[in-house]
Amino acid sequence: KNQWELDKLVTFTRVTKMMTVDEVDGNSRDGAYIIGLSLQGASWDINGTQIEKSKPKEMFCPMPVINVKAVTKEKANIGGIYHCPTYMTEQR
Repeated sequence: KNQWELDKLVTFTRVTKMMTVDEVDGNSRDGAYIIGLSLQGASWDINGTQIEKSKPKEMFCPMPVINVKAVTKEKANIGGIYHCPTYMTEQR
């Protein structure tokens, strides 16, 4: 689609309010939807669209569907964004 060089790209994510695959209408226009991620030691406020303290006795919190797309470094507004590690499993 685009002839962008990989070393000039960054990924940008947008957390949606959709919790299941069934709620997704179709393919993302300019990226890909991912599902199956979870937060450890925190929870996600779906209405406020922000991270909050974990609920008592809740170690993992499922994340909503996330839209991931590539943008050029020049267009990326990365101010105020928290860079967070992502693990493949719940065991580290």
